[in-house]
Amino acid sequence: MNSSRIATLHATSAPQSFPEKPPNILLIEDNIMTTHVVKTLFTQAGSKITAVSNAEDAIPLAQASRFDLILTDIILPGMLGFRFTQIMREWETTHKKMPTRIIGLSALKRESTMEAAHKVGMNDLYITPVTKSMVQKLLQQIDKQTESLLNVEQNMIQNTSPLGFELPNAEEELFQLQQYPLFDHDSLAKNLGGEEHIKTILDIMVNQGLPKDLSDITAAYNAKNWDMVEGIAHRTKGGAASTGAVRLKFACQYLERYQKAGHSRLREKLYQQLLNVIADTEKHIKQELAK
Repeated sequence: MNSSRIATLHATSAPQSFPEKPPNILLIEDNIMTTHVVKTLFTQAGSKITAVSNAEDAIPLAQASRFDLILTDIILPGMLGFRFTQIMREWETTHKKMPTRIIGLSALKRESTMEAAHKVGMNDLYITPVTKSMVQKLLQQIDKQTESLLNVEQNMIQNTSPLGFELPNAEEELFQLQQYPLFDHDSLAKNLGGEEHIKTILDIMVNQGLPKDLSDITAAYNAKNWDMVEGIAHRTKGGAASTGAVRLKFACQYLERYQKAGHSRLREKLYQQLLNVIADTEKHIKQELAK
């Protein structure tokens, strides 16, 4: 991943803007002075900000209240910011919560740190110190995300099939996945900006990502916990979409959305279809890596 994606921002003279509804921010930072500076900047920008000094205290807050943004230092006493993010993403999936935007804060500009941030589910990583222009950019992202969620909600109302949102119009179409490629190499290369990172991504996917997804969803199925099956399918869908595993994306999507829509008659068959697509995807990726 290109380290230029790490956001390094400088102060500007752009005018301050105050949103109609004050954004609700959670800061996890153990340095007293940094906490003071960040709280001051967000308060000046019209935001409500809550600060805690460790991730252990942040977890119950983040799960009890809806925050528009969570800023977390990477290096914290006790639980690291990375682990905090993993716990939150797992909790959101299990409880069907809309993911909160989580931004990591780091004093080090390292490609490996950025890769680790994205791997655990952080939306981005910013290099400290926090500046006024950084705060303005983060608040603008909140506004855009709010607008995007409204658009998604509207699309859900307008574009729902008889079976449910993001499902085909007829039941037989749920099992017509051969029309989708197992792996869209060109799309992945374009998304990553070239070929050099593809092997690393595929290696992680076939040796870490898919085995964990398979283990988790099998355990949930054996426990007859279909809500958890749905949540894991949703998680797997996100990874499939970002890595060009097109058929896997739709296999996950159909199982997830079928369950969410309240259907049950075909979910066993959709589950078995997903297992088959995972196996086919693993086989295809291993062949790609062997080239």
